[in-house]
Amino acid sequence: LESFETMLKRPILQDELEKKLQSLLELYKADLKIVQKVFLESLPLIESGDPNSPIYNNLPPVSGALFFTRSLERRIIEPYERLLKLELDPTKLEEFQEVKDLKDSICKQLTEYKDTRCLRWRQDVEESSEKKLKQCLLVRKPDGTLEVNFDPSLVQLLREVKYFSQLNIPVPET
Repeated sequence: LESFETMLKRPILQDELEKKLQSLLELYKADLKIVQKVFLESLPLIESGDPNSPIYNNLPPVSGALFFTRSLERRIIEPYERLLKLELDPTKLEEFQEVKDLKDSICKQLTEYKDTRCLRWRQDVEESSEKKLKQCLLVRKPDGTLEVNFDPSLVQLLREVKYFSQLNIPVPET
């Protein structure tokens, strides 16, 4: 539709598009239901840290979950905005309000999940980061050699901070 936007101003094509507007809304509604199903099915896998979760392997758990929810949000919002940009006003159809309510409901679920996940992470960070950062970096082993004492959870914390910065999510000062 975007590619042929200039042609859509022709009366014959506008009539055809008006006939297809209902089916466009139905397809968008079906996609919304798929997004909601994917989110609800993936949530337990993400929370449990299951290797079959939809989080990319190279992302740490929290920022991976946030990236996943953002991608679902984009999948919902971009087609909705395109529908609204059509010259034919989809808001005049009866089904539009139902589709809009479903979109808003799913977006609210995704936002609530992101907010609670960030809040939980911030609380965990504040509890654990300070004591881990105060640990000695080098430790002498019983045989006299030195070993780097870099806690794996601290490495994961630093990775989370890196990806939070890339996702423009505020990181607590601690």
